[in-house]
Amino acid sequence: MKKLLYILSASVLLFAGCEKPADPQHQPKPEPDPEQQQPEQQEPENEDPAAEAIGQYVYDGKEYPINSAFYADGGNTIMLRISPLKTAQSTTYAIIGINASLEGNEINVETAWHNDDYYFRYEDPVMYYSEYRKPLSGTICINRASNTKNIFTLKADIILPDGKDFKVELPATEFEPYS
Repeated sequence: MKKLLYILSASVLLFAGCEKPADPQHQPKPEPDPEQQQPEQQEPENEDPAAEAIGQYVYDGKEYPINSAFYADGGNTIMLRISPLKTAQSTTYAIIGINASLEGNEINVETAWHNDDYYFRYEDPVMYYSEYRKPLSGTICINRASNTKNIFTLKADIILPDGKDFKVELPATEFEPYS
């Protein structure tokens, strides 16, 4: 029993010596001197990527800037690729295409031939809509400006297979050739 009392007494003394030190008194931060002048800050120029965007698209109710636009004209088809990223090798993009004979016509995706009259693919890091899945409804229209190779008007307003919306409207926009 004596040993147990010695051990308990020693434990109490050890734990009493491990007490957390008291916090030093809180000292207030010195206030800045109002008489000292702060250097003027200049606003950065064009750091907002949306300011440089050539347009925007809406996916699932959220707006995204379009920072790159590419086209491919295979004679029978016209394909337009838009992306919020600035490079052709991007992870977020939409490809919208039509049969060249339907250029300038509004194509109803419910009645037109999927992957023959029109083409649609969308991909971002989370979602992928294959060109093999037909949209539920909507319209697509692509028109090339007269006497130009790479200026297109693009309008699409479609409901995707899972019910989410995709909308884009680019009036007379210059597209880069896609290689």
